Amino acid sequence: MKKFLKTLPVLVVFTVCAIAYAPLFAQKDWKMNTGIPEISLRENEQELVNRLNGGYEQIYGTGFISLGDHPKIRFKHGEHSFMLPDNSHVLASSQEGNGWGVTSIEVDAEFYRSDRPDKHFQARKKFLGLLRELQAKGWKRYYYPGGARMVDKIDIFQGGEYVYIDYEPSEQEWLNVFTQGLESLSYELYVDGVILSISLNADSNEYWQGYSIYKISMEFDALEYKFQDYSGVYKRDNDDRFIPAKWLPMVEEVLQSNDKYRMEKERELKRQGIKIDESYQDPLPKIYTDYLKNKGKKY
Repeated sequence: MKKFLKTLPVLVVFTVCAIAYAPLFAQKDWKMNTGIPEISLRENEQELVNRLNGGYEQIYGTGFISLGDHPKIRFKHGEHSFMLPDNSHVLASSQEGNGWGVTSIEVDAEFYRSDRPDKHFQARKKFLGLLRELQAKGWKRYYYPGGARMVDKIDIFQGGEYVYIDYEPSEQEWLNVFTQGLESLSYELYVDGVILSISLNADSNEYWQGYSIYKISMEFDALEYKFQDYSGVYKRDNDDRFIPAKWLPMVEEVLQSNDKYRMEKERELKRQGIKIDESYQDPLPKIYTDYLKNKGKKY
């Protein structure tokens, strides 16, 4: 939410309520479920509001659109589409000034609740099922520009490190995370122009009642929006975000600096015997590759 208050775009708010539990991924093809509301990145904000019968309201001086309650809602992204968790609360922001439409979606929901003796292991089973489903739909690990492209597992449960989607923590590692202090796992995924951040958290405040409560947060960002954010344009002039000629050169400078940092960090990791995925290439949005082409540069 801090990011949204910083950029001050029009925000779209959804409250999604379900009557009863159903599997997180009920269908493999979103086209088969036309009766379920859908939300996607890059849709025109007003069209989204009209389609889901939204209404406007002001919260702390910022324009919001409340779309009411829905039993279920799906994130639509072609073959990579999937159902959001039941009872999701969804926020979205748009940048119509750039013609981008909806650029960011945030989802928060209760993921698992139980007082059974094996409650943590059942939560682990459900969450790993979610990750396997995302993998099957083409979502892969995303490395932020400048981040070391490590393929080895090294202390991933210490200090809030992002976890690899294809790594399954053992039951003991899971207990170490969710019962001994850290209480969260985070993942960064990507597919076809969309970055997906996932964070699973345990609510330790409820342990005294004998319950284990896991909450999940998801954030979907359009790749072009993240690149705009990399530029630091919001720290200079918020209105400059609507003028690509002002922030694209800033992105280029940041990425060059990030590449230098990545090279240095990866050399250090290699000396420690850690494997690096040198085949990984940072995905680039079309607005940035077009900018490089116009400058006669390769990418």
